[in-house]
Amino acid sequence: MIGHAVDGWHIVDADVPMPPAERIIYADGAAGPSFRPGVDLELSHWVPTTTPERWAADTSTEACVRFVEDPPSQRYDLVVNNHLDTDGILSLLVLVHPSDAVSHRATVIGAAEMGDFNAGVDRTSFALAQELTALMGRARGTSQPLRDTYRDAFDRALGVLEGCQEPDVSVTDGWHHLELGAERVADGAVSVERVAPHLVAFLLPSLADDDLAPALRVPPHNALVDGSVWLWPHVRNRAHGESVHLVSVPSPDPGAWFHDVWLPGYTWAQTPDRWRPPGATPTGGSNVWAVDHPALDRAVAHLARAERGPGQWTVAQELTPFSALTGRGFPIVASCLGRDREPTPSTVHPQAVAEVLAPVFDGA
Repeated sequence: MIGHAVDGWHIVDADVPMPPAERIIYADGAAGPSFRPGVDLELSHWVPTTTPERWAADTSTEACVRFVEDPPSQRYDLVVNNHLDTDGILSLLVLVHPSDAVSHRATVIGAAEMGDFNAGVDRTSFALAQELTALMGRARGTSQPLRDTYRDAFDRALGVLEGCQEPDVSVTDGWHHLELGAERVADGAVSVERVAPHLVAFLLPSLADDDLAPALRVPPHNALVDGSVWLWPHVRNRAHGESVHLVSVPSPDPGAWFHDVWLPGYTWAQTPDRWRPPGATPTGGSNVWAVDHPALDRAVAHLARAERGPGQWTVAQELTPFSALTGRGFPIVASCLGRDREPTPSTVHPQAVAEVLAPVFDGA
């Protein structure tokens, strides 16, 4: 049974007051001071969350899908969101258009996972996520009210799901770049080794100068997939989404490599159905986690002692969806950096780095 549609929806905006409602669902975001315990409901993977276990899921979109598939007896007449991203749009879409969304359940959930986690999804989910990301990018350059952007996004999403939407040019272009990355992995240009149950090492080939910056680029949260990244994390996450990634890139300097340690892209959220990397502890702040991982600290200290170059091995102290290691950003938890906090070549061989990190994330 599919639950009823929520009649009203509201995007938190300083210029638009929230309409009165008997019962409110706060979807994909912090509920805030207006939340009434015992009356209102939170369906969100933001931390901290009060989402009932009955509906809790890795993305807020999937929590909303579970809610409409297993509805409560009481009705809710308003759904509220407080920001603009793919998971937020799709969470509201599910509650406002439940039949349309649930009939495309896997696509909608996959698109939310791509937007929030850089998940490696199929082309259908990719197309939906990329369409919405492109739409948001265009809207951010205008004075369009947030509610109008959401309304446009609903129309766009429904058109994509129903197959009557002319694809945005970014969909074909972005999928090309993901497939190009997948080919680089498949043909061995990128070496892939599972070092431990939850640690995978990726060694990129020696690259021309024009490719080095894209190889080292860490895309921001909910980024539009394009040619700005040499190997998108979405590609690595197709087969290794629930693992820590050691990504090493040969430096133009002989005998040196750039190294980054990537946490899973979902680490910032409450994800009851995914493996949780050790060492990330909620602080009580909205989506703010402290990094407290003695085994990782010891491993990085070991690498620092072995380092013969000018770089300094560094560990992040805190992470959010938008930040982690200063100079690299989320989800980089450790790296070799220079004084200016830029990636700096390390003299430690990728295999030696992998061996030091091997026991860190599985408690061996």
